[in-house]
Amino acid sequence: MSEQNQKQNQNENPSNGFEFVEYSPEAAERIGYSDYSYWKSVFQNFLKKKSAVFMAFVFFALVIFSFIALKIGKYDYSSAQIMSDASLAFTSPNGEFWFGTDNLGRDYWCQVWYAAQISIKLALIVALGECVLGVTIGCIWGYVRSLDRIMTEIYNVINNIPTIIYMTLAALLFGQSFRNMAIAMITVGWLVMARNVRNLVLMYRDREYNLASRCLGTPVWRILVKNIFPYLISVIILRLALSIPQTIALESTLSYLGLGLDVNTPSLGILLRNARNYFLQYPYLLIFPAVIVSLITITFYLVGNVDLATMKPLIAKYLGGLPSINRKETFKDTKMEIRKGQYKNEFAKKQETPMATIMFLFNGTCKYDLRNNLTLSILDQALDMVYTAEIREKEGGTYGVSCSGSLTKYPKEQLVLQIVFQTDPAKKDKLSGIVIEQLEKMAKEGPSAEHMQKIKEYMLKKYKDAQKENGYWLGNLDEYFYTGIDYTKDYETLVNSITAKDVQEFLAKLMKQNNEIQVIMTVPEEEAK
Repeated sequence: MSEQNQKQNQNENPSNGFEFVEYSPEAAERIGYSDYSYWKSVFQNFLKKKSAVFMAFVFFALVIFSFIALKIGKYDYSSAQIMSDASLAFTSPNGEFWFGTDNLGRDYWCQVWYAAQISIKLALIVALGECVLGVTIGCIWGYVRSLDRIMTEIYNVINNIPTIIYMTLAALLFGQSFRNMAIAMITVGWLVMARNVRNLVLMYRDREYNLASRCLGTPVWRILVKNIFPYLISVIILRLALSIPQTIALESTLSYLGLGLDVNTPSLGILLRNARNYFLQYPYLLIFPAVIVSLITITFYLVGNVDLATMKPLIAKYLGGLPSINRKETFKDTKMEIRKGQYKNEFAKKQETPMATIMFLFNGTCKYDLRNNLTLSILDQALDMVYTAEIREKEGGTYGVSCSGSLTKYPKEQLVLQIVFQTDPAKKDKLSGIVIEQLEKMAKEGPSAEHMQKIKEYMLKKYKDAQKENGYWLGNLDEYFYTGIDYTKDYETLVNSITAKDVQEFLAKLMKQNNEIQVIMTVPEEEAK
């Protein structure tokens, strides 16, 4: 057949000149070959940071050893939990009881490692649940424009209710169990992940290559998985790294408040709660679970840490380059001043557990400067030491006396010293007398030389450690721009220069102003008897 006839046949039957193929998303998006792998890149960057690799190894070793420890231990956990021997209570660590025994004579080794299993298991389940739920909701939230407003409102409502309220309601409505606590934490914890994912999806949703993919007919799920999801990996990994220690910390807090796991299910939080009454006499009860909690927290902090050399120019560019409004901030004096003079108010109210709460509040004028702030801090700590010895140790009247002072500059320079404690209603008068007696003694004699040395050593160590934290520098910047005082200047020199006489005179000046408010909340007299 001649070439002319072939062309004629094609013109008469155009279908002979075309070949229709099935639609292929892969072919539609293929623009060239590349062996780049995002996951490979992430893994390679992770391996470059030796500290992160080491800490990841420590964490996995800790998880594995928590199972091995129970096998090599001399006592089975279930039997140790049930069987107790009062004669073995508070046995220090030895060849038989490697971690010692608790107040009931139970082997502490098996309790600690079983508790580690429970806490780690809870943290991993919650982290995974938050990830799945948060990423799913975040992708839908960010990609579907019509849902953004309603999802944002839902987020704001849930996020502005304290977590402790959700957990309290969950414990009351559904009971205290491992499953219920995990579900409750996931139900609340997905918010942060979803919000972060939503923000990134909004950022990449309308990029040119995604618009092109939609024009080519690529399904939405494929755009999310193939085009957008790789950009979410860093946020997801960071959130997972933060979620695990945060979950353990939250569980510890809830267990301390009696809202966590069942008391018969050991966790690191429950062990820490139980140790609070005995750790001064038997520190090993606190040390062993605290070390494990610290290891878990530190490992994930270092694994998720960033490279400072990479971050500094980015911070300078995007944060340092933000415009300044050059506005001078002022304050408004609401005229709500603390009463001057001496007042005593006592209130009686029926209580489920009879308890008396006593508060002393002393106030007066005082110059706002760095030296006075440091002197106040030393005074607070000295009073804490005195009251611990005189009221808790000698009298056994309360777990602790809280002493807190504050020095303000605006609207006027003012010093406030507050002392609060709880005790048996029958002991409130006696202990209140001791509080005032020791306070007056401090105003005449000042702190002891031993207390001054311990306080200064603690303050200087805390100062050096704090310089490594961003919060310390942020707080100092806020203080400098608000009051004009540089807390970083001559700190060590000032601390070392303050004497016991300085503290004594500082308190004496406050007491001479005769501004004392005492408030007592107790029970009716018939309940106190």
